[in-house]
Amino acid sequence: MFVSISPALIKTLTLDMGAATGSLILAATLAGLAAAGALLNLLPERPRAAILAGATVTILAGLLGQLFNQILSDLFSTKTARAVYARGALLPTAAGVLFAASTVIAYFWRSGSAWLRRRYGRLDSSGRRAVRGTGYSVLGLILLVLPWVLGTYLSEVMNNVGLYILMALGLNMAVGLAGLLDLGYVANFAVGAYVMGLLTST
Repeated sequence: MFVSISPALIKTLTLDMGAATGSLILAATLAGLAAAGALLNLLPERPRAAILAGATVTILAGLLGQLFNQILSDLFSTKTARAVYARGALLPTAAGVLFAASTVIAYFWRSGSAWLRRRYGRLDSSGRRAVRGTGYSVLGLILLVLPWVLGTYLSEVMNNVGLYILMALGLNMAVGLAGLLDLGYVANFAVGAYVMGLLTST
């Protein structure tokens, strides 16, 4: 007995078309996706990887619709955001354009990155240091400018994401690389948060 099933859930699962019609449409959609996956597996590796990359980018853009909608509104305008998202959902036209663009970029990215790796491999040690220094400088400049571009809300989100990434990296070094079961690892972050609160409180 499924105690969590409600009429609203059934209506959602059957696409509000009735139990019989909605179930048939859902089964046909799943069968179509399975057939598309089988056909995708028959393609050569390069176009298959490009299509998967395009699908991944499109799915992420749909799942993170609220976040990207806010980014588009802050960077451009509300009208631009409404041309891509409606009620936080990715519009079909925007999804198609995003899928096509990301698939094409992913298809040609591999050859371009291989060419760059070959060029980088031909450089001497001083040239490689110069390239790395330039890359780090550009990355640092982007990180400095990004909060002014994204605004307060998205900067706070990225700040929290960065903190959790640091925590995961440190935990990986302590538990994964060193093999130490450090259950009190998060106490370091707690002390840092407490000190930060003391220093920044008024």
